[in-house]
Amino acid sequence: MCGSLLLSMLLGILPAKDSGTQKLLVHGYVNTLGQGSFVRNLRTTTYSGILHARLNTVWMPHPSWKFRLELRQRLFTGDLVQQPGFRNMVSEDEGWRSLTRSAEIGKELLWTAAVDRASLSYRRGAWECIAGRQRINWCINTVWNPNDVFNSYNFFDFDYEERPGCDALRLLCRLPGRGVVEMAAAAGSVRTNRKLALLWRSGLGRYDVQLLGGRYDTLWFAGAGWAGNLNKAGFKGEVTAYRKGMNATHAQAALLASVSVDYTFSKGWYVLGSYLFNSNGSKDLAGLGLLSYRKLSPTNLMPLKQQLAVQVSRQINPLWQASFTAVYGPSAQLSIFVPAVNLWLAQNWEITLLAQSLFAETAGRYRSLGQNVFLRLRYSF
Repeated sequence: MCGSLLLSMLLGILPAKDSGTQKLLVHGYVNTLGQGSFVRNLRTTTYSGILHARLNTVWMPHPSWKFRLELRQRLFTGDLVQQPGFRNMVSEDEGWRSLTRSAEIGKELLWTAAVDRASLSYRRGAWECIAGRQRINWCINTVWNPNDVFNSYNFFDFDYEERPGCDALRLLCRLPGRGVVEMAAAAGSVRTNRKLALLWRSGLGRYDVQLLGGRYDTLWFAGAGWAGNLNKAGFKGEVTAYRKGMNATHAQAALLASVSVDYTFSKGWYVLGSYLFNSNGSKDLAGLGLLSYRKLSPTNLMPLKQQLAVQVSRQINPLWQASFTAVYGPSAQLSIFVPAVNLWLAQNWEITLLAQSLFAETAGRYRSLGQNVFLRLRYSF
């Protein structure tokens, strides 16, 4: 395990190799993440730490061929390891074959390693075929993405910028202008992870639009998305509807829709407003205190039926960036506040200070569900 972490750092020091038509690119990062958590009383604060290393490699033996392999390793320590079900939560692998391994080291250490990208692609003219573990990015919106049917991601998982992948075979055809047609099929270890879909995307005036449809588990689905401008403001949206097939048993029909408007002011202020409707939402907030570690389903992106999000950020100077995000779910009076500050110490060094404060109405009272403070130091190579 430690040898793999050191190898990640060593390879990052080496330059990319380029000899004729062959090219090997290596990059990644190593970071430490400290977390302090409490619910209502500071005297009950728990402390945890994560050592996180990522190694990304891309090998191009020929201009038409590309092989990608990306490895993610994490070493957890502290009170998080003692949480019931935490090991299963962070080591779950929904792929066709599990490429995740975990091991407990003593009583206070948990190690996980996952290959979340392992794909081979071939491109010829307007056509491209990609096979293996990959990210199929059909997202348009910023916060919530109902069109992301293959590999839904958690907006609050800020320490996973790459986002999850899936085991799939994908065929793309790039059309003249901004158009593209994609067909993808994904396999999973269980039936609920099997998906087959077709997407068409093109430019329509000043907007980019897309239509998609296919099969997810025993559900048929259809969706649409758009991205453009309302005057000087950005305007994006996605909607996906799921309907039961004839042999459906456990799967639930669903309708998810999201829309967002964002605007950048002349002095560097950025403001975003977003809304999500989730027909499968409820008032069940169990486990929400571990929100940043939860995996989400394409048919249930948030626990409530309606969510509103507002984000304000500003690049104070080239080294400092500050942001504040607020999410509100009216049916349970759910409020999530996420203030964050980023500081770039040098070209490859970054510090992030971030908090996630959760409040909701439970048992007739508005109370804290969890307060989490994170401090991250990252070295990128």
